[in-house]
Amino acid sequence: MHGVDEWTLDGVLDELVSIDQRMRDRQFAFILGAGASAASGIPTAGQLAQKWLRDIHRRECGDQHSLDDWLASFDIGAGALTLDAAADFYPQIFERRFRGDHEAGYAALEEAMDGKFPSLGYSFLAEIIQKTRHKVVVTTNFDNLVADALAMHAHQSPLVVAHESLAGFVRPQLRRPLVAKIHRDLFLQPINDAAGVSAMEQGWKIALKKVFQQATPIFVGYGGNDGSLMDMLTALDKGEVAGRMVWCYREGSPPPPKAHVLLDKHEGLLVKITDFDLFMLQLAARLVQGFDVA
Repeated sequence: MHGVDEWTLDGVLDELVSIDQRMRDRQFAFILGAGASAASGIPTAGQLAQKWLRDIHRRECGDQHSLDDWLASFDIGAGALTLDAAADFYPQIFERRFRGDHEAGYAALEEAMDGKFPSLGYSFLAEIIQKTRHKVVVTTNFDNLVADALAMHAHQSPLVVAHESLAGFVRPQLRRPLVAKIHRDLFLQPINDAAGVSAMEQGWKIALKKVFQQATPIFVGYGGNDGSLMDMLTALDKGEVAGRMVWCYREGSPPPPKAHVLLDKHEGLLVKITDFDLFMLQLAARLVQGFDVA
């Protein structure tokens, strides 16, 4: 293994534009995680997990141990759990915090996402989806920001597939935008538990494999902490993903080891970006004819 190639942002943008102009049979599929929704005011998985850890500590620690001392001996993470690493253990923390009453957990998520509006990055993504052939979004998020942005700015309703029972409707070539919510929708018992997050239902595997045979994945705001999508992509044979997948990461938030394994197998690329909003602005300005930020 020679290691994963890392390119400059300008180099990646140039390559994406070249593919867009010269390879009409190739699409881009945007893979979004919680980081994409942070600018819209929705807490990240790490922020929610930290809050819930404090709740659990307040409930269960009766001997006045500090939070850090308590975490060191907590029965999640085998000593590796810290506040900074809370996102890595999000499903286990959710299960513990809302054990016996998952509906209360769903209500907490609804409250966290209620009244939030798409950030500028989602508006720029909607422009790309509306005015280019790149119309596929795969997300682990429960929110409706992609659909909201399309309704507000592109005046186009996407096909939102928010449950594994509907995965058969996912096809590489669709007349309208596709939003594949692989962990379900906020109102359809979103998948938060460790077993659900770590394993992908077979219908999704079949549908997404067909998508990625024709679409290059671009990961933005995605931490790679769920095993389901990461394992599904890593299990694909070399050549079953169209082109070189692009993993965008922010300064101070390096990709996890699983991402390096995935990118190394499929000869993908790493690129450092400032944030989701600015990256989508830069990409829209390069891909959309006559793009005007106003």
